[in-house]
Amino acid sequence: MKKWNEKSWGIFINLIIALAIVICGTISAKAQTTTCADITYNGINPNTCEFNGGSSGSPCVTIDGLVPNQSYIGTFLTFQWQNNPVQTLKITGVVPMTGTPNMNLQSTTCTPTAITELELNTNNDGKMYDLLGREVNEIEIGTMYIQNRKLYIKK
Repeated sequence: MKKWNEKSWGIFINLIIALAIVICGTISAKAQTTTCADITYNGINPNTCEFNGGSSGSPCVTIDGLVPNQSYIGTFLTFQWQNNPVQTLKITGVVPMTGTPNMNLQSTTCTPTAITELELNTNNDGKMYDLLGREVNEIEIGTMYIQNRKLYIKK
């Protein structure tokens, strides 16, 4: 059996110290429990679920009584400040933190209730395009082209 020399004891003591630092660091990290989160969000039109303009943030909040984390990004919530109308918001960022939550927000889903019809803007101007959508002025015989939304072959 090999005897422990001064170098062996030094390595052993350094390992014990490193282990103690790791254990103490873990204990102190667990003592700082995340209690709320700073969130950033965009205003959403609740009828279309699309960006309505406006971005902001709210410090130290909970959502449905829970501390939001990164999985909340992209989800929706409702918010009402004092006598202002209820707003639908889409979360764009979450930073967990410790502190006293100053507001509990309510999560929601966003289901479009209005669909805007798209109008087809047809412009029958006689321009010719190849099959890749590039405008062309002259077409060779046997070549396919598009003109006024119809497909032709030059004869």
